Amino acid sequence: MSYVLSIDPAGRHMGWAFFELLPTRRAHLVVSGGIDTPPAPKANLELSMGSNGWVQNVDSVVNELGRIYAQLQAEYKFSDSEVLVLVELPDVYGSATGQAASNSGAIIKLMAVVFAVRTIFVAWGCKCLLYPVRVWKGTLPKEITQKRIVKYWRWGENAHRSTRGNINHNEADAVGIGDYHIRQVLGYTAHQSQSPVSLRTRV
Repeated sequence: MSYVLSIDPAGRHMGWAFFELLPTRRAHLVVSGGIDTPPAPKANLELSMGSNGWVQNVDSVVNELGRIYAQLQAEYKFSDSEVLVLVELPDVYGSATGQAASNSGAIIKLMAVVFAVRTIFVAWGCKCLLYPVRVWKGTLPKEITQKRIVKYWRWGENAHRSTRGNINHNEADAVGIGDYHIRQVLGYTAHQSQSPVSLRTRV
């Protein structure tokens, strides 16, 4: 295993981060990014197989992720077996927000994205781990996890921001998942000489 691709899945705003593992047990965040899709019309938000609903968004975002992976593979000349893919697995918390997401069907839709992503990478021969939110982040506020990745990976200098100046949390979480696994599980240290490139695509 020489590379780690970490993914924060979503049907509308998917985040991803690509790390290189060096022989010196150091790691380098090469690039991170996000994939955005337009909102589905309200008439198609139900759990259906309609061509214009959320299923189409899932297909679009997963296909775009596959295209990005192919570009990375062409540039860095790695085989599928050299890549560890980490996909965030959503948790349902007892908060009002968590219960609302569960009751609305949003968790079911998100799980569909998770397993769509996992399926394509396993089919390609990559090792794929599902990472529960409670394992890598727990209940830490996003501000703390973002400060951590800025400190170790110099992430954020080139990151895309909203009109309010906020860093995209899906992309930040993708970096955070990779950070946790690489530093806490594998025991590598961050080796970041410059701020990584941040890419954003729309489908």
